[in-house]
Amino acid sequence: MNVNIVKKRKVAVATLGCKVNQFESASFISGFREQGCELVSASEEADILVVNTCAVTARAGQQSRQLIRKLRRINPEARLLVTGCYAQLTGDELPELIPDSSLIVLGNGDKHLVVSTALAEGQAVSSSVTDVGLVKEICPLPVRRFSGRTRAYLRIQDGCNNFCSYCIVPYTRGDAEVSRWQMSWRRLMFLLRKDIGNWWSPVSMWESMAWI
Repeated sequence: MNVNIVKKRKVAVATLGCKVNQFESASFISGFREQGCELVSASEEADILVVNTCAVTARAGQQSRQLIRKLRRINPEARLLVTGCYAQLTGDELPELIPDSSLIVLGNGDKHLVVSTALAEGQAVSSSVTDVGLVKEICPLPVRRFSGRTRAYLRIQDGCNNFCSYCIVPYTRGDAEVSRWQMSWRRLMFLLRKDIGNWWSPVSMWESMAWI
């Protein structure tokens, strides 16, 4: 009898930057796990690499470039998907940094497509860096679990309307957009129900919530 064994794809998600990025990466991890993938550390061999970059300072941009190059050296054959603020700000330059056909760049306005794009097979996958000024709603990014953390994050707003001279947030995340209260409420209730059954009380869960 022939038995076809489907090998789980190994996925590494590396994150730089703020709590918003950490929340979004938690959503990517939830999505990959729901698709049956095995999550590994960025230093291990992987089939898919996702780098959620930061560019809030020149130093953060440099760290993003260094991490992208480092992960490519570790896994030269892996599909490499770069997203986040550095990708949004310098998406056109990334193909010069990593000149191979496996590179995919997704801007902040397309982060809800990270999992499906990374797992797409048998078809050409193109990069997409949408002008964040045209984005009018926060990307739907559900989170099932914050692995390795004692504090959950609930994202209720993204972007900023204050174009301060020292800040790039309006240029990488667009105008301030507030998540629909029904969506935020459902996510909060999910997190509460998820942990009440384990060992946290509703009060301790509420006190430990980080609002971003």
